[in-house]
Amino acid sequence: MLKCLWLILVSELLIIGYSATNTSLTVTPLSGNNSAREMATGLPIFLNEARVSQLLDGQWLPLIDAMHQALLASALNHAVQPLRSFTPIRDEGIMLTMPGYVDFNNDVHEGEPVLACKVVTSFTGNSERENPLPNILGTILLFDVTSGRLTCVLEATEITARRTAAASVAATNILYKKRHSLSNSSDEPIVLGIFGAGVQGKNHALAFHAAYSNISEIRIWNHRLPKAERLVAELKTLGINQARVARTGRECAEGADILVTATSSSEPILFDEWVKNGAHINAVGSGRFHYCELDLPLYRRVKIYLDNESSGRNELRGLVVQGISLITSVGNVFLEPNLMPGKQDITVFHSVGMAAEDALAAQLVYKRHLLSRPSN
Repeated sequence: MLKCLWLILVSELLIIGYSATNTSLTVTPLSGNNSAREMATGLPIFLNEARVSQLLDGQWLPLIDAMHQALLASALNHAVQPLRSFTPIRDEGIMLTMPGYVDFNNDVHEGEPVLACKVVTSFTGNSERENPLPNILGTILLFDVTSGRLTCVLEATEITARRTAAASVAATNILYKKRHSLSNSSDEPIVLGIFGAGVQGKNHALAFHAAYSNISEIRIWNHRLPKAERLVAELKTLGINQARVARTGRECAEGADILVTATSSSEPILFDEWVKNGAHINAVGSGRFHYCELDLPLYRRVKIYLDNESSGRNELRGLVVQGISLITSVGNVFLEPNLMPGKQDITVFHSVGMAAEDALAAQLVYKRHLLSRPSN
C-alpha cells in the first residue's frame, strides 16, 4: 500500500504539481498591502497560490536564471540537499520532506544564501471526504539563514510547476543553445515538440516561448487529442501563435530541435527512430519510474545529464542496471567546457527536481513580495 502511495506521489509531483487550491488553512493570506504589520511583529508571511502566481507572472526570465544558479550550486557543492525522505502515516498517507540550503560563498552568485524545506503530503482518501481536499498538498517553508526563524510559508503548486519548466529551459540553454553556439539574437528557427498537455506541457510552452524568440513551431501531442486541442487554443489566446496540435507522437517529434516529455505514461511515448541527431530532450515525466517515456533504443543512443548527481543517480538507478550511462550534471557541463557533448549527439536532461530549485524559486517569490509592500 505504501509503495503504491509513493509511486502515485512521485508521479503527481513531477507532472501536475500539487492541487492545493482549496486548502483549509486558517492562516490569512497576505497581500502586498497588508504584510508590513506582520513583518514588524516577527510573524511569518503566508503566501497562497493566488499570490504566488501573481508574483511569478511575467517572471520567466528571472526564474530561469534562478534555476541556472541552482544547477551551478549543485555542481559546485554549494547546495546542501539530502535525498528526499518520506514518512509513512499508517496506511493512509505519506509525508515527503525536501530540505535545502544554498550558499554560493560569492563564487559565482551575488545573491543571498537561502534555507528552505518543501513538505508534501499525500492522502489518497482526501477527495472522498465530506469536505473534499486535494490528495496532494505541498508547502515551502523559508527560513532566515542567520537565526533559523521561519520567515515565509508558501503554497507550492505554482512554484513547483513553474520552476520545473524553468529548469528545463536552463538546462536547454546549456545542452542545446550553448552546444550549437546559438546567440540570444539568433534567427535560426527552432522547433519545439511537447509530449503532454497538462500543467507541465503548458508551463514548458510558456517558458520556452518567453526565453526563445526564434521558436517557429510549438507542437503539442497528448494521448487524448481534445486536451491537446484545448491547450493549443489556450496558448493562442495568450499570443503564442506558433502552437499547433500534433496528432501523433511521430508528428510531434520528427524534425524537432527541442523535445519535452511531460506525461505520466508508464510506457514509452518517444521512440528512437523519431529523434534527429543533435536534438535535445527534457524528460520531466514519471510513470512507474522516472524513465518510462523514452524507449530503450533511444536511451542507448543518447547522452543523459542530471540536475543533481546524487539524487539523479538514485532515482535513475534502474537505467544504470540496464547498462545505460548517466554522464554528469548539467552544472558540471557549464563549468567544464570539455564535458560539452558533440553537435550531433542527442542529449537528455533528466529532471527529478532539487531542493535548491525550490529554495531559490521561493526566495525569488518572497523578495518580489517584499518589494511590493508600501514603503511606509
